[in-house]
Amino acid sequence: MHWSLIDNLEWASGFSKRFGLIYVDMNTKRRHPRPSAYVYRDIVVSNAIPEYLSEYAQYPNILV
Repeated sequence: MHWSLIDNLEWASGFSKRFGLIYVDMNTKRRHPRPSAYVYRDIVVSNAIPEYLSEYAQYPNILV
């Protein structure tokens, strides 16, 4: 699961915080996939963590 598909309005921060998989140009409203969108696609398609991400497994998970 990812928090947000596109950049959106946050109550406390307005449009200043951008964490969507798709970047939204607020002037033109055009949408551009971020590199993370392609990584997420690969995870969903293969139903697994792609091999090219295995090197990140050596870093501790600070969220646990």
